Amino acid sequence: MKEGAIDIVSIAEDVPAETKAKVEEVKGGWSDGWSFAIWKGPIVDNTGKEQIAKDTVADDAFLGGLSFYVKGVEGKIPGGK
Repeated sequence: MKEGAIDIVSIAEDVPAETKAKVEEVKGGWSDGWSFAIWKGPIVDNTGKEQIAKDTVADDAFLGGLSFYVKGVEGKIPGGK
């Protein structure tokens, strides 16, 4: 996003203005060097274990090794422990 390789170029007219404003806010957070973080704690898995602490942003190593479902998702990762 920072380099402009990915973008949202149009939003349907019937999308509420509040939603459009939030999209623009998030886009700004991506393009300024990621001040908006998608994977930010607290993140809790579906067994109740905290995987990312409050206000901690996941790094690439964490994201590359994801092996859990988040709270509210039922099931187990295939082949997981």
